[in-house]
Parts: sequence; structure tokens; C-alpha cells
Amino acid sequence: TGCGSKENSESEKKADESVKYGKIIIENKTGKTLIQTVSKSNSYPFNTYMITSKSGESVILDPTEMPKKEEVDFKPAAIVSTHSHPDHIDNIYRKSYHDTPQLLFKPGTLETKDFKITNIASSHMGDDINETNPTNAITIVEVDGLRIVHMGDCGQTSLTDDELKQIGKVDVMITQFNNSYSNMTIESNMGNNLVDQVKPAIVIPTHYAINDLTVLAKKYGEIKEFDTTLELTKDDIPKDGPVMYRILNSQVK
Repeated sequence: TGCGSKENSESEKKADESVKYGKIIIENKTGKTLIQTVSKSNSYPFNTYMITSKSGESVILDPTEMPKKEEVDFKPAAIVSTHSHPDHIDNIYRKSYHDTPQLLFKPGTLETKDFKITNIASSHMGDDINETNPTNAITIVEVDGLRIVHMGDCGQTSLTDDELKQIGKVDVMITQFNNSYSNMTIESNMGNNLVDQVKPAIVIPTHYAINDLTVLAKKYGEIKEFDTTLELTKDDIPKDGPVMYRILNSQVK
């Protein structure tokens, strides 16, 4: 409900040259930055994302019920998690990449060849933030001139000035709208309030109910759907955002 038709990639021919696992691109030859759903979780199919740079380096954000390394090796340059709840971390998966740099649950910065990744402290519920051992971290990803923010399960009624300063100008915001563990409902408008503060160009929802899409479409307009992969360059960022995109998950049957 409230969703547009699935978008065809502008770089479809180049994408066909990429190495794939199902519909997931694991060797990027599209010439664009990729944001992909990669979890096999039926309950939480939209929490986990793999971001791949134009040159082919990948990082995994909030791995949840991941395909085993023996099934497919995404060769992540880094694994990052916003908090320790099982719908945001797959401990078996992360341990299978014990030599891979990991930034888990706490503030800090991790840099790879193509990525700069920063976790900042936030709260999973309410506005009390423990700066040293937070209940949630907000993950800021800088790659290929794009700024992508995964809010995890940020359940604050509002972001602080310091958080907003660190988050900066955002191209893509991945965030929740309906989660009882954050005391967040679609009716409370908490998720929308966080988006209004951050002012991203693109919003990708994580926790939400299908019926919520009707409400979200009233605020963000027609919701565009992408099958597994969203391909982006800076030129693809809408100038009149925020708009909402759903990246569907072909892993989930």
C-alpha cells in the first residue's frame, strides 16, 4: 500500500556483468555505490545492509541471520553493529570473520581503503545517553562522496545538538518507525521527528509494519521499491527530499 513500482537500474547492463549470489551483487561492476539487503531473517529482513563502494569494497552493517561464510563469502572489509540485540548482530557470522576489523556497539572510528565509519553514542529508548557504554550507536558511513547513516534502533524523542553535528549532512538515512522496544509507534511520530531533524535526502525504513506504509507515504510521497539492490552516485541523490525508498529482500521467501 502506498508504494510505487519497482525501479529498473540505470546501470542494468553493467550490473549483469557483476558476480552475484542470487540477486545480491558481490562483485560490483556497476560503477555505482550499492546498498543491499543481505539478511536471511524472515522476522527482521530490513535491519541488515551491505554497502559496496564503486571499486568493490564492502562493509556489513548490523548483520542478522546472515548466510554462512561457506554459502557465500562477501569478503567484508569491516563489520559494524549498532547494538547487541540479536536482530542487529549475528555472533556466529562475526566470529567467522575474526580477522576482519569490527566496530561493535560502542563509539569509535574505523577506516578501510574506501570507507570511513564512525559510531556515535545514542539511546535505544528515551533520551538518557551513556557516552561510554550506550544502549545504541548511530553508524555514519562515508564512501564515494556519499554520507549514509544507519540509526540502529535509536529511540530518542529528539537528537542532541552534538549528535546532529556529528551526523552532519546526510544523503541516506536508514531508520526505524515502529518498535515497542524503543517505545516507538507510527502514531507517536517519533521516527518522523528524527528524520525531520536529520533532513536526509533518502530515507530507508527498518522496523515498521506493512500498514505503516500508508501513513509514511502521506509524509514522504510515493514510496519507491528496489529489488535487493539500490545503486547510487551523488548525482542520483534527489534534490527535493526526503523521499522514502524500500529495498526489498530477495533472501526472504
